[in-house]
Amino acid sequence: MQKNNINLPITFSRLKNGLRVVVSEDRSAPIATVAVFYQVGFRSETKGRTGFAHLFEHLMFQGTENIPKNRFIKLIEETGGIVNGTTQPDFTNYFETLPSEAVDLALWIEFERMINPVITENELNNQRDVVKNEIKVNVLNRPYGGFPWIDMSEKAFKNWHNYHNGYGDMQDLNAASLNDVKEFYKQYYHPGNATIVIVGDVNPDKVIKKVESLFSEIPHKASADILDLSEKIQKKEQKFYKTDPLAPKPAVCFAYHMPERMSDEFFAFGLFDQMLIQGEDSYLRNILVRDKAMTDEVFGGITFEGNMFTSVDPMLWHFSMIHDHIGDASKITSIVDNAIENFMNIDNINACLPVAQTKLDAAFYHLLQRGPYKGIGLAEMLASFTFFDNDPFLINQLQERFYSIDAEKILDTMGQYLQKKSRNILFVKPGV
Repeated sequence: MQKNNINLPITFSRLKNGLRVVVSEDRSAPIATVAVFYQVGFRSETKGRTGFAHLFEHLMFQGTENIPKNRFIKLIEETGGIVNGTTQPDFTNYFETLPSEAVDLALWIEFERMINPVITENELNNQRDVVKNEIKVNVLNRPYGGFPWIDMSEKAFKNWHNYHNGYGDMQDLNAASLNDVKEFYKQYYHPGNATIVIVGDVNPDKVIKKVESLFSEIPHKASADILDLSEKIQKKEQKFYKTDPLAPKPAVCFAYHMPERMSDEFFAFGLFDQMLIQGEDSYLRNILVRDKAMTDEVFGGITFEGNMFTSVDPMLWHFSMIHDHIGDASKITSIVDNAIENFMNIDNINACLPVAQTKLDAAFYHLLQRGPYKGIGLAEMLASFTFFDNDPFLINQLQERFYSIDAEKILDTMGQYLQKKSRNILFVKPGV
Protein backbone atom coordinates (compact mmCIF):
# COMPACT_ATOMS: atom_id res chain seq x y z
CA MET A 1 0.00 0.00 0.00
CA GLN A 2 1.35 3.42 -0.98
CA LYS A 3 0.63 6.56 0.96
CA ASN A 4 1.91 10.11 0.82
CA ASN A 5 -0.07 12.83 2.56
CA ILE A 6 3.05 14.92 3.19
CA ASN A 7 4.02 17.41 0.52
CA LEU A 8 5.95 20.18 2.19
CA PRO A 9 6.83 23.20 0.09
CA ILE A 10 10.63 23.29 -0.06
CA THR A 11 12.99 25.71 -1.74
CA PHE A 12 16.65 24.69 -1.93
CA SER A 13 19.50 26.95 -2.97
CA ARG A 14 23.27 27.03 -2.71
CA LEU A 15 25.49 30.08 -2.59
CA LYS A 16 28.79 30.31 -4.46
CA ASN A 17 30.67 30.01 -1.16
CA GLY A 18 29.05 26.63 -0.54
CA LEU A 19 26.36 27.69 1.96
CA ARG A 20 23.20 25.61 1.54
CA VAL A 21 19.84 27.29 2.15
CA VAL A 22 16.58 25.39 2.68
CA VAL A 23 13.24 27.15 3.15
CA SER A 24 9.89 25.56 3.98
CA GLU A 25 7.00 28.01 3.94
CA ASP A 26 4.24 27.57 6.54
CA ARG A 27 1.66 30.34 6.85
CA SER A 28 -0.36 28.67 9.61
CA ALA A 29 1.01 31.04 12.29
CA PRO A 30 3.03 34.28 12.19
CA ILE A 31 6.21 32.68 13.49
CA ALA A 32 9.34 31.20 11.95
CA THR A 33 12.42 29.22 12.93
CA VAL A 34 15.85 30.18 11.68
CA ALA A 35 18.40 27.42 12.26
CA VAL A 36 22.03 27.18 11.21
CA PHE A 37 23.58 23.72 11.15
CA TYR A 38 27.31 23.08 11.01
CA GLN A 39 28.44 19.63 9.95
CA VAL A 40 30.54 19.03 13.03
CA GLY A 41 29.54 16.98 16.07
CA PHE A 42 30.82 14.51 18.62
CA ARG A 43 32.11 12.19 15.93
CA SER A 44 34.18 14.97 14.32
CA GLU A 45 36.45 15.27 17.33
CA THR A 46 40.06 14.14 17.40
CA LYS A 47 41.88 12.19 20.07
CA GLY A 48 42.82 14.41 22.97
CA ARG A 49 39.95 16.80 22.19
CA THR A 50 36.87 14.92 23.38
CA GLY A 51 33.97 17.16 24.34
CA PHE A 52 35.26 19.94 22.12
CA ALA A 53 32.24 20.18 19.82
CA HIS A 54 29.93 20.69 22.79
CA LEU A 55 32.34 23.13 24.44
CA PHE A 56 32.47 25.13 21.23
CA GLU A 57 28.68 25.32 21.07
CA HIS A 58 28.76 27.08 24.45
CA LEU A 59 31.47 29.45 23.28
CA MET A 60 29.41 30.53 20.27
CA PHE A 61 26.86 32.16 22.61
CA GLN A 62 29.41 34.59 24.06
CA GLY A 63 28.82 37.44 21.66
CA THR A 64 30.38 38.83 18.49
CA GLU A 65 32.31 41.93 17.47
CA ASN A 66 29.02 43.76 16.92
CA ILE A 67 26.80 42.07 19.51
CA PRO A 68 27.95 42.22 23.15
CA LYS A 69 27.58 39.05 25.17
CA ASN A 70 24.81 40.48 27.35
CA ARG A 71 22.78 41.40 24.25
CA PHE A 72 23.23 38.21 22.25
CA ILE A 73 20.26 36.32 23.66
CA LYS A 74 18.24 39.36 24.76
CA LEU A 75 17.86 40.55 21.17
CA ILE A 76 15.80 37.46 20.41
CA GLU A 77 13.96 37.34 23.72
CA GLU A 78 12.87 40.97 23.27
CA THR A 79 10.96 39.92 20.14
CA GLY A 80 9.12 37.27 22.19
CA GLY A 81 11.27 34.56 20.65
CA ILE A 82 13.50 31.82 21.99
CA VAL A 83 17.07 30.88 21.16
CA ASN A 84 19.07 27.72 21.79
CA GLY A 85 21.61 25.31 20.36
CA THR A 86 22.49 21.62 20.51
CA THR A 87 25.42 19.37 19.70
CA GLN A 88 24.69 15.95 18.23
CA PRO A 89 26.94 13.19 16.85
CA ASP A 90 27.02 14.58 13.31
CA PHE A 91 26.14 18.29 13.54
CA THR A 92 25.86 21.33 15.79
CA ASN A 93 22.94 23.69 15.42
CA TYR A 94 21.91 27.15 16.57
CA PHE A 95 18.33 28.31 16.21
CA GLU A 96 15.82 31.04 16.91
CA THR A 97 12.04 30.63 16.91
CA LEU A 98 10.45 34.06 16.82
CA PRO A 99 7.80 36.25 15.17
CA SER A 100 8.22 36.07 11.42
CA GLU A 101 8.72 39.83 11.22
CA ALA A 102 11.99 39.34 13.14
CA VAL A 103 13.52 36.76 10.77
CA ASP A 104 15.97 39.33 9.36
CA LEU A 105 17.24 39.95 12.90
CA ALA A 106 17.84 36.24 13.45
CA LEU A 107 19.68 35.94 10.13
CA TRP A 108 21.91 38.88 11.03
CA ILE A 109 22.70 37.32 14.41
CA GLU A 110 23.64 34.04 12.75
CA PHE A 111 25.75 35.89 10.18
CA GLU A 112 27.57 37.57 13.05
CA ARG A 113 28.03 34.25 14.81
CA MET A 114 29.51 32.71 11.67
CA ILE A 115 31.95 35.50 10.83
CA ASN A 116 32.65 37.59 13.96
CA PRO A 117 32.56 35.49 17.16
CA VAL A 118 34.49 36.92 20.08
CA ILE A 119 36.08 34.18 22.15
CA THR A 120 38.57 35.18 24.83
CA GLU A 121 40.69 33.24 27.26
CA ASN A 122 38.34 34.31 30.02
CA GLU A 123 35.25 33.04 28.16
CA LEU A 124 37.00 29.79 27.33
CA ASN A 125 37.75 29.21 31.01
CA ASN A 126 34.21 30.12 32.06
CA GLN A 127 32.49 27.86 29.52
CA ARG A 128 34.96 25.05 30.13
CA ASP A 129 33.84 25.13 33.78
CA VAL A 130 30.17 25.15 32.68
CA VAL A 131 30.68 22.06 30.52
CA LYS A 132 32.66 20.27 33.24
CA ASN A 133 29.86 21.00 35.70
CA GLU A 134 27.31 19.57 33.22
CA ILE A 135 29.36 16.37 33.08
CA LYS A 136 29.41 16.16 36.86
CA VAL A 137 25.66 16.77 37.15
CA ASN A 138 24.47 14.69 34.18
CA VAL A 139 27.00 11.84 34.15
CA LEU A 140 29.37 11.48 37.07
CA ASN A 141 27.16 12.31 40.04
CA ARG A 142 23.78 10.86 39.10
CA PRO A 143 22.42 7.32 38.97
CA TYR A 144 22.80 5.70 35.55
CA GLY A 145 24.87 8.66 34.37
CA GLY A 146 25.91 8.08 30.77
CA PHE A 147 23.59 5.09 30.49
CA PRO A 148 23.00 4.01 27.87
CA TRP A 149 24.21 6.48 25.23
CA ILE A 150 27.82 6.89 26.39
CA ASP A 151 28.23 3.41 27.85
CA MET A 152 26.79 1.44 24.96
CA SER A 153 28.51 3.46 22.23
CA GLU A 154 31.83 2.74 23.93
CA LYS A 155 31.06 -0.99 23.89
CA ALA A 156 29.31 -1.64 20.59
CA PHE A 157 31.55 0.42 18.30
CA LYS A 158 35.24 -0.12 17.53
CA ASN A 159 35.98 3.01 15.49
CA TRP A 160 37.18 5.72 17.92
CA HIS A 161 35.10 8.44 16.28
CA ASN A 162 31.95 6.43 16.96
CA TYR A 163 32.65 5.22 20.48
CA HIS A 164 34.45 8.02 22.30
CA ASN A 165 32.64 10.04 24.96
CA GLY A 166 31.23 13.10 23.20
CA TYR A 167 30.47 14.78 26.52
CA GLY A 168 34.20 14.96 27.02
CA ASP A 169 37.02 13.73 29.18
CA MET A 170 37.97 16.13 31.98
CA GLN A 171 41.66 16.04 31.06
CA ASP A 172 40.88 16.80 27.43
CA LEU A 173 38.68 19.74 28.38
CA ASN A 174 41.35 21.08 30.72
CA ALA A 175 43.94 20.86 27.93
CA ALA A 176 41.88 22.84 25.38
CA SER A 177 43.62 26.12 24.54
CA LEU A 178 42.47 29.34 22.91
CA ASN A 179 44.54 28.40 19.87
CA ASP A 180 42.64 25.08 19.68
CA VAL A 181 39.40 27.03 19.67
CA LYS A 182 40.54 29.29 16.83
CA GLU A 183 41.65 26.32 14.74
CA PHE A 184 38.34 24.52 15.35
CA TYR A 185 36.47 27.63 14.22
CA LYS A 186 38.53 27.91 11.04
CA GLN A 187 38.04 24.26 10.19
CA TYR A 188 34.30 23.91 10.70
CA TYR A 189 32.53 27.27 11.05
CA HIS A 190 32.29 28.54 7.50
CA PRO A 191 29.63 28.56 4.74
CA GLY A 192 30.87 25.44 2.96
CA ASN A 193 30.26 23.39 6.09
CA ALA A 194 26.88 24.91 6.95
CA THR A 195 23.20 24.71 6.06
CA ILE A 196 20.68 27.40 6.95
CA VAL A 197 17.09 26.22 7.32
CA ILE A 198 14.18 28.67 7.62
CA VAL A 199 10.80 27.17 8.44
CA GLY A 200 7.58 29.08 8.90
CA ASP A 201 5.78 32.26 7.87
CA VAL A 202 8.24 33.56 5.28
CA ASN A 203 8.41 34.26 1.57
CA PRO A 204 11.04 31.82 0.22
CA ASP A 205 12.35 34.12 -2.52
CA LYS A 206 12.68 37.09 -0.21
CA VAL A 207 14.32 35.21 2.62
CA ILE A 208 16.84 33.54 0.28
CA LYS A 209 17.74 36.96 -1.13
CA LYS A 210 18.28 38.17 2.42
CA VAL A 211 20.54 35.20 3.14
CA GLU A 212 22.48 35.92 -0.05
CA SER A 213 22.88 39.62 0.81
CA LEU A 214 24.38 38.73 4.19
CA PHE A 215 26.28 35.49 3.83
CA SER A 216 27.60 35.73 0.26
CA GLU A 217 30.30 38.12 1.41
CA ILE A 218 31.88 35.36 3.53
CA PRO A 219 34.62 33.73 1.44
CA HIS A 220 34.61 30.08 0.44
CA LYS A 221 36.80 27.70 2.45
CA ALA A 222 37.76 24.12 1.76
CA SER A 223 35.61 21.66 3.69
CA ALA A 224 37.09 19.43 6.35
CA ASP A 225 38.22 15.96 5.34
CA ILE A 226 35.47 13.34 5.33
CA LEU A 227 35.87 11.09 8.33
CA ASP A 228 36.05 7.33 8.03
CA LEU A 229 33.28 6.19 10.37
CA SER A 230 33.07 2.65 9.04
CA GLU A 231 32.82 -0.30 11.41
CA LYS A 232 33.90 -3.88 10.88
CA ILE A 233 31.08 -6.42 10.88
CA GLN A 234 30.51 -7.78 14.38
CA LYS A 235 30.77 -11.57 14.39
CA LYS A 236 30.32 -12.43 18.06
CA GLU A 237 27.87 -11.44 20.78
CA GLN A 238 29.36 -9.08 23.36
CA LYS A 239 28.28 -8.80 26.99
CA PHE A 240 29.51 -6.09 29.32
CA TYR A 241 29.08 -5.41 33.01
CA LYS A 242 29.19 -2.12 34.87
CA THR A 243 28.83 -1.35 38.57
CA ASP A 244 27.06 1.92 39.39
CA PRO A 245 27.40 2.92 43.08
CA LEU A 246 24.54 5.44 42.75
CA ALA A 247 22.04 3.15 41.04
CA PRO A 248 19.19 1.87 43.26
CA LYS A 249 18.24 -0.91 40.82
CA PRO A 250 19.95 -2.93 38.06
CA ALA A 251 19.58 -1.88 34.43
CA VAL A 252 20.24 -3.43 31.06
CA CYS A 253 20.66 -2.22 27.47
CA PHE A 254 20.45 -4.34 24.32
CA ALA A 255 21.90 -2.94 21.06
CA TYR A 256 22.09 -4.19 17.49
CA HIS A 257 23.88 -2.74 14.48
CA MET A 258 21.61 -1.08 11.92
CA PRO A 259 21.39 -1.61 8.16
CA GLU A 260 22.49 1.11 5.73
CA ARG A 261 20.78 4.48 6.07
CA MET A 262 17.81 4.99 3.70
CA SER A 263 17.82 1.36 2.52
CA ASP A 264 14.58 -0.67 2.50
CA GLU A 265 15.95 -2.61 5.47
CA PHE A 266 16.49 0.69 7.29
CA PHE A 267 12.81 1.59 6.89
CA ALA A 268 11.80 -1.94 7.91
CA PHE A 269 13.76 -1.46 11.10
CA GLY A 270 11.95 1.82 11.73
CA LEU A 271 8.61 0.00 11.60
CA PHE A 272 9.86 -2.82 13.80
CA ASP A 273 11.07 -0.25 16.34
CA GLN A 274 7.53 1.12 16.56
CA MET A 275 6.12 -2.36 17.10
CA LEU A 276 8.58 -3.45 19.76
CA ILE A 277 9.41 -0.47 21.98
CA GLN A 278 7.71 2.79 21.00
CA GLY A 279 4.57 3.83 22.85
CA GLU A 280 2.18 2.42 25.42
CA ASP A 281 1.04 -0.36 23.08
CA SER A 282 4.50 -1.64 22.12
CA TYR A 283 5.06 -5.37 22.38
CA LEU A 284 8.05 -5.40 24.74
CA ARG A 285 6.39 -2.86 26.98
CA ASN A 286 3.32 -5.06 27.24
CA ILE A 287 5.44 -8.08 28.13
CA LEU A 288 7.98 -6.51 30.49
CA VAL A 289 5.89 -3.77 32.11
CA ARG A 290 2.32 -5.08 32.16
CA ASP A 291 2.63 -8.87 32.12
CA LYS A 292 5.81 -9.47 34.10
CA ALA A 293 5.85 -6.16 36.05
CA MET A 294 9.65 -6.22 36.11
CA THR A 295 10.16 -2.60 35.02
CA ASP A 296 8.29 0.69 34.79
CA GLU A 297 9.43 1.54 31.30
CA VAL A 298 11.23 0.28 28.21
CA PHE A 299 12.98 3.03 26.29
CA GLY A 300 15.22 3.27 23.25
CA GLY A 301 15.16 3.67 19.50
CA ILE A 302 17.41 4.10 16.49
CA THR A 303 20.43 6.22 17.54
CA PHE A 304 20.84 7.84 20.96
CA GLU A 305 20.37 11.44 19.77
CA GLY A 306 17.70 12.88 17.48
CA ASN A 307 15.89 10.31 15.34
CA MET A 308 16.74 7.70 12.72
CA PHE A 309 17.15 10.32 9.99
CA THR A 310 19.32 12.86 11.84
CA SER A 311 22.46 10.77 11.86
CA VAL A 312 24.75 9.02 9.43
CA ASP A 313 25.93 5.42 9.47
CA PRO A 314 26.80 3.58 11.58
CA MET A 315 23.80 3.52 13.93
CA LEU A 316 22.50 1.26 16.66
CA TRP A 317 19.00 0.07 17.43
CA HIS A 318 18.79 -0.21 21.19
CA PHE A 319 16.38 -0.63 24.09
CA SER A 320 16.97 -0.33 27.81
CA MET A 321 15.21 -0.66 31.12
CA ILE A 322 15.82 -0.14 34.80
CA HIS A 323 14.37 -3.27 36.37
CA ASP A 324 13.71 -5.10 39.62
CA HIS A 325 16.15 -7.65 41.01
CA ILE A 326 15.04 -10.82 39.24
CA GLY A 327 18.13 -13.00 39.33
CA ASP A 328 21.32 -13.15 37.31
CA ALA A 329 22.01 -11.58 33.93
CA SER A 330 21.15 -14.75 32.03
CA LYS A 331 17.59 -14.70 33.35
CA ILE A 332 16.73 -11.26 32.01
CA THR A 333 18.40 -12.09 28.70
CA SER A 334 16.26 -15.21 28.47
CA ILE A 335 13.07 -13.27 29.18
CA VAL A 336 13.85 -10.73 26.44
CA ASP A 337 14.92 -13.42 23.96
CA ASN A 338 11.73 -15.40 24.52
CA ALA A 339 9.58 -12.31 24.12
CA ILE A 340 11.17 -11.32 20.81
CA GLU A 341 11.18 -14.90 19.53
CA ASN A 342 7.47 -15.26 20.29
CA PHE A 343 6.73 -12.04 18.42
CA MET A 344 8.70 -12.94 15.30
CA ASN A 345 6.10 -14.47 13.03
CA ILE A 346 4.26 -13.15 10.02
CA ASP A 347 0.84 -13.03 11.72
CA ASN A 348 2.05 -10.81 14.57
CA ILE A 349 3.90 -8.47 12.25
CA ASN A 350 0.96 -8.22 9.86
CA ALA A 351 -1.34 -7.40 12.78
CA CYS A 352 1.01 -4.72 14.14
CA LEU A 353 2.03 -3.16 10.81
CA PRO A 354 -0.96 -0.77 10.39
CA VAL A 355 -0.53 0.44 13.96
CA ALA A 356 3.21 1.01 13.43
CA GLN A 357 2.49 2.99 10.27
CA THR A 358 -0.11 5.11 12.09
CA LYS A 359 2.31 5.77 14.96
CA LEU A 360 4.95 6.93 12.50
CA ASP A 361 2.40 9.19 10.83
CA ALA A 362 1.51 10.69 14.21
CA ALA A 363 5.18 11.17 15.11
CA PHE A 364 5.78 12.85 11.78
CA TYR A 365 2.86 15.26 12.17
CA HIS A 366 3.98 15.99 15.73
CA LEU A 367 7.43 16.79 14.38
CA LEU A 368 5.91 19.36 12.05
CA GLN A 369 4.12 21.11 14.91
CA ARG A 370 6.55 20.76 17.77
CA GLY A 371 5.78 22.57 21.06
CA PRO A 372 7.58 25.76 22.08
CA TYR A 373 10.38 24.98 19.61
CA LYS A 374 8.01 24.88 16.67
CA GLY A 375 10.01 24.30 13.53
CA ILE A 376 13.31 23.02 14.92
CA GLY A 377 12.32 19.35 14.55
CA LEU A 378 11.49 19.89 10.89
CA ALA A 379 14.62 22.01 10.45
CA GLU A 380 16.77 19.19 11.80
CA MET A 381 15.26 16.75 9.32
CA LEU A 382 15.74 19.10 6.37
CA ALA A 383 19.33 19.83 7.36
CA SER A 384 20.07 16.13 7.77
CA PHE A 385 18.76 15.21 4.33
CA THR A 386 20.74 18.14 2.92
CA PHE A 387 24.00 17.20 4.65
CA PHE A 388 23.85 13.43 4.37
CA ASP A 389 21.87 12.90 1.15
CA ASN A 390 22.21 16.24 -0.65
CA ASP A 391 18.43 16.20 -1.07
CA PRO A 392 16.09 17.96 1.41
CA PHE A 393 13.13 16.89 -0.74
CA LEU A 394 13.52 13.35 0.58
CA ILE A 395 11.37 14.36 3.53
CA ASN A 396 8.34 14.24 1.22
CA GLN A 397 9.06 10.60 0.38
CA LEU A 398 9.22 9.21 3.92
CA GLN A 399 5.60 8.12 4.22
CA GLU A 400 5.73 6.38 0.86
CA ARG A 401 8.91 4.57 1.84
CA PHE A 402 7.44 3.33 5.12
CA TYR A 403 4.17 2.26 3.51
CA SER A 404 6.05 0.33 0.81
CA ILE A 405 7.48 -2.06 3.41
CA ASP A 406 5.42 -5.22 3.96
CA ALA A 407 5.44 -7.75 6.80
CA GLU A 408 7.59 -10.22 4.85
CA LYS A 409 10.30 -7.58 4.40
CA ILE A 410 10.23 -6.73 8.11
CA LEU A 411 10.46 -10.38 9.13
CA ASP A 412 13.31 -11.00 6.68
CA THR A 413 15.20 -7.90 7.86
CA MET A 414 14.86 -8.77 11.52
CA GLY A 415 16.00 -12.32 10.85
CA GLN A 416 19.12 -10.88 9.26
CA TYR A 417 19.95 -8.14 11.79
CA LEU A 418 18.68 -9.45 15.14
CA GLN A 419 21.15 -12.30 15.25
CA LYS A 420 22.92 -12.85 18.55
CA LYS A 421 26.33 -12.56 16.92
CA SER A 422 25.67 -8.88 16.19
CA ARG A 423 24.20 -8.12 19.61
CA ASN A 424 25.68 -6.13 22.47
CA ILE A 425 24.29 -6.30 26.02
CA LEU A 426 25.31 -4.02 28.85
CA PHE A 427 24.32 -4.97 32.41
CA VAL A 428 24.41 -2.33 35.14
CA LYS A 429 24.58 -3.55 38.73
CA PRO A 430 24.06 -1.39 41.83
CA GLY A 431 26.93 -1.44 44.27
CA VAL A 432 30.44 -0.21 44.83
